[in-house]
Amino acid sequence: MSMKKKVHLNCIFHKWHTLHERIKSEQGLTLAETLLAVLIMSIIFTAVGGGVVVMKNNYEKVTLKAEGMTLLSTAVHSINMELESAKYNPIPSEDENSIGKICIYSLHRNSMVIFKQKMSSKGQNIIYLLMSDSRGKPLEESDEKRNALLSPGMMTKGLSVVLKNLNYDTGNGCFSYTVDVIPKGKPSEPVETETVYVKPINAWD
Repeated sequence: MSMKKKVHLNCIFHKWHTLHERIKSEQGLTLAETLLAVLIMSIIFTAVGGGVVVMKNNYEKVTLKAEGMTLLSTAVHSINMELESAKYNPIPSEDENSIGKICIYSLHRNSMVIFKQKMSSKGQNIIYLLMSDSRGKPLEESDEKRNALLSPGMMTKGLSVVLKNLNYDTGNGCFSYTVDVIPKGKPSEPVETETVYVKPINAWD
């Protein structure tokens, strides 16, 4: 605390002590002294209240940051599981709304799949998979709840995950993508973001 603030607080408490002694002596207070007492109490309550608000805001920021980091880690793990199990070179997807417009053969799903995402009625972005044919055309109706990579229950504090820039580099045989963890209603202000590179476990030559 600066010397100026200390002097200011000492002055306030000195005046409060003087007023307190006047009350104890039963001499009563003048109107000016009563107003001064009210002013001092207001300053004290404002300072205490302001500190509580600052602490509450800092706590919410730290909590949101922690939730964002956990959700980011979970999302990366789920997406990596799909990409690491990819077999053969990805093919272009005929679905214009598929993420990255690529289709992969998932070994653990034993099917061609494409990544899609949509905003739910609750304002959360849902990433999901759809089985497709050899041309990357979906074989089933869109069902983001049944095929979601992350359940809504995992996305707390109004956070959700956006998958973007999904790409496959034929030169090094690696997938790359970016994940953003976004708060509800603020897609351009991610809490966490990460770009990931993944090489399939059963990489082809």
